Amino acid sequence: MTRPPPVRIGAFALDDVANRLIGDGESRPISPLAARLLAMLAEHRGEPVPRAAIIRQLWADNHYVGETALNRLVSETRKALDDSPRMPRIIQTVPRVGYRLVDGEASAELPSERKGMWGGWRWLAALLILLLVASLVANWLMEQAIGLEWMRRNGG
Repeated sequence: MTRPPPVRIGAFALDDVANRLIGDGESRPISPLAARLLAMLAEHRGEPVPRAAIIRQLWADNHYVGETALNRLVSETRKALDDSPRMPRIIQTVPRVGYRLVDGEASAELPSERKGMWGGWRWLAALLILLLVASLVANWLMEQAIGLEWMRRNGG
């Protein structure tokens, strides 16, 4: 019986039978759950896989397993792939949904929630807050100046 070819994930090939990542002239062991997670994400490459579906498939509806266990597993898997959670190239978090496997060029595109402070509409909110604070400070300074002038004129 022939084995199917290994699944490519980033710079690695996944050997989900031996629970290993092979690439860059080395072979890295990964946990059986990490291998199953990668195989599941690779099966739906580019598509978001809901967190609940991952938990259900990997832990077979074990009611004692939840989001924390999945977060740890994703972190462990990213570490094995040398993938950064802040700038993911391979396993990308899809906010309020789950995770997706992206490789190469597609992974350079980050969701708008991950663009940082100045991405999307956030720069406008920051500017409005800055203007509000400046207005309050200017108002306070004006009141102080008026009070000092009144005191100077009335000998206080």
